[in-house]
Amino acid sequence: MEKDRSKRQSVVVKICGLTNWEDTWNALQAGADFLGFVCNANDPRYIDPEAVRIIVQRLHREKPIPPPYTVGIFADAAVETVQAVLAVTGLDYGELQGDETPAVLQALGRRAYKKLRPHSAEEADADAGWYAPLAPKGRHAPKVLVDAYHPDLYGEDAAQLNWDIQRYLTEQRFKIIMGGGLTPANVVEAIRYVRPWGVNVNCGVESDSGRKDPTKVIAFIQAAKHAFEGAP
Repeated sequence: MEKDRSKRQSVVVKICGLTNWEDTWNALQAGADFLGFVCNANDPRYIDPEAVRIIVQRLHREKPIPPPYTVGIFADAAVETVQAVLAVTGLDYGELQGDETPAVLQALGRRAYKKLRPHSAEEADADAGWYAPLAPKGRHAPKVLVDAYHPDLYGEDAAQLNWDIQRYLTEQRFKIIMGGGLTPANVVEAIRYVRPWGVNVNCGVESDSGRKDPTKVIAFIQAAKHAFEGAP
């Protein structure tokens, strides 16, 4: 079982749903550690793999220090499709948001990790136990992203944020990225309560669907990075 005894420190921040170079660069300049691009064509924030490739290549040319990690978001795509997109774009990792089985992760050879939407702490523990050991290796690699559950909605549109389940996983020493309904206004409270390895935000920092508000991005990252300052 993949577990990480994380210490109290600055959390990793992933800005997801990026659709253009300007927003990507602004997120990086603001301090984002991970940059997410939606490769699922049915999503309103979808970005064509060729456009992703151009952005990733430009990031490499800019040589930021430290360099960001780039992630492609997939939902129930064939293994061959994920492999091809990662190869063409130069993305570091895939994030699987559909109903993929552990076998899919295993076939991707530690190039991807799973997004979970557990209904309960017990389900969360079981799912994380299956998927986390198959995720990318390394201290800077994500293991699982844990989102809010709603029977009809996905992602940050989920109506109910279940921080208790996410906190349960961190108490079990799982290295999680926390997602679901996070904003600049609540991210400090969320981090202090859940104590995740990382946090993920998409529409919580948008000015419009697929466009990031630079002021919100800066506010979110700054709040997340300094969440434990002054905490008991």
